[in-house]
Amino acid sequence: MTLNAGLLSVYIDIIALILERLRVRSSGAGIEVRFVPLVGHSIDERIRKIDVARANFVDGLAAIDELRKSAEENKKEVQEAMQQLTILARDKEQLQKKVQSVRQVISSDVETFREIAGVPSPADIRRERVVGFISGVIASVVASGCVYALVKIFKNRDNIVSWFS
Repeated sequence: MTLNAGLLSVYIDIIALILERLRVRSSGAGIEVRFVPLVGHSIDERIRKIDVARANFVDGLAAIDELRKSAEENKKEVQEAMQQLTILARDKEQLQKKVQSVRQVISSDVETFREIAGVPSPADIRRERVVGFISGVIASVVASGCVYALVKIFKNRDNIVSWFS
C-alpha cells in the first residue's frame, strides 16, 4: 500500500505542476491556452524527478508481478489441496466400509471363540454368581447348624451317655 501511495503522490505532483504552468486566456478572438515555462527549475532537476517517477513506476510493476505470481501459486496450492481433500474423502468412505466389515468379523470371531473355548457370556457369569451366592448362604446355614449341634452334644454329653448305658 505504501508503494501505491508513493506512486499516487508522484502522479499528483506531476498534475499539480502541469496545472501551475497552464495559462488560459479568453479574448474576443477565442480562447488561448499556453504553458508558462518553469521558473527556478533546472532541466537536471526535472530529469531527476522523471527518473524517480520512472523508478517508482518500475518498482510498482515489479510488485504487481510478484503479487500475480504469488496469487497464481496460491491458486495452484488451493487446487492441489482440494484434489487431495477429494481423494481423502473417497479414501475415508472406503476405509469406513473396511472398518465396519472388520468389526463384524471380529465380533463374530469373538463369539465363536467364546463358544469353542467355553468362555461364559455376561449372562452366564451373572447366573453363576447368583448360584454361588445362594449356595454360600446355604453352606453357611448348614455349617452353623453343625456347630450348634456339636455344642449341644458336648454340653449334654452326660445325658447322652446315660441314654446308652
